[in-house]
Amino acid sequence: MTPTVLILTTVHGPDDARIREKLARTLSGPMTVRYATRRPGPTDATDLEWVQLQGGRLRRNLRAWRLGFTARYDMLSLHDPETILLGVAVRLIRRKPVVFDLHEDLHSQIRTKVPWLLRPLLHGVAWLLLRLAGATLTITLAEAGYARRFKRPGPVFPNHPDHLPEISTQRRKVVTYVGDVTEMRGIPEAIEAAGRSGLALEVIGRIDARTRERLASAAAMAGADVSIVGPLPQPEAMERVAAAAVGICPLRDLPNYRHSLPTKVLEYLALGLPVVATDLPGTRRVIGDLDAVWLVPPGDTMAMARALTEAVQDEAITAATAQAAEIRARFRWDADAVLAVYLSTVR
Repeated sequence: MTPTVLILTTVHGPDDARIREKLARTLSGPMTVRYATRRPGPTDATDLEWVQLQGGRLRRNLRAWRLGFTARYDMLSLHDPETILLGVAVRLIRRKPVVFDLHEDLHSQIRTKVPWLLRPLLHGVAWLLLRLAGATLTITLAEAGYARRFKRPGPVFPNHPDHLPEISTQRRKVVTYVGDVTEMRGIPEAIEAAGRSGLALEVIGRIDARTRERLASAAAMAGADVSIVGPLPQPEAMERVAAAAVGICPLRDLPNYRHSLPTKVLEYLALGLPVVATDLPGTRRVIGDLDAVWLVPPGDTMAMARALTEAVQDEAITAATAQAAEIRARFRWDADAVLAVYLSTVR
């Protein structure tokens, strides 16, 4: 009989690229996938059964606990630190196998996003949660650097590209950004650089109304041609990115970004786009030796503008296109390894 996996997230969006586009598609077929998320549900639900988590964050978590103890499934897949206690309870009481997939470095997130007075307390909570997870759950990691948080770290499944469209031969002379749209991710700097370079900037990703308003004001002040598209389903976003001329990754030098590899830079390169990115250790470590890559100091909009001007030239696009096939072969989501972990865990 085909085992059923309940993939549950109380925080991530239903079209989250790692959960929906990579994990759920990998598991569907060999396993029956039930997918519990907040509204409005995944854009494409053809290979899974969607379960709605209603209400705000607290209500979604209460609904998650109810599902964890009443729903029919053979194993549980969790993706948010706030659901670790649920996973431990399900493992100990229902005796179901539970996989916890750590997407980001929780301690770095705290240093980046939390007021300093609360950091010691939350660091302690995070340490306890990860110790509990490591002792009772099957752990998988999005980056190798997260392994230091566990005594017995699990396998690493990097967020490498998967299910990408063909490389486009028709390019629009625009700079594209794809991902969550926040000021901490350097979008104001990208806007200023686009204005200095005279290139149009297209911003694709989740954005709140307040940030949209501030970025519109920043674009007006910089005299930049900026189109804020908002969130799109991953396949549609990648089709749009594929038709751009340059991909930008303007992350600020913050703990949460410093040593991580932004998935977007590999997506840009795999689609044949030159890349302009801030020079952070995690980014340099992986793409610093590749063609058609410009690494600039964080916050240096003049250097970013110069890099954009060079990256949009035909010879740069030709070089990026020439190496795209190699990028796809070298950096790819390892579906076979992921499936093997889940099938071995459920047995």
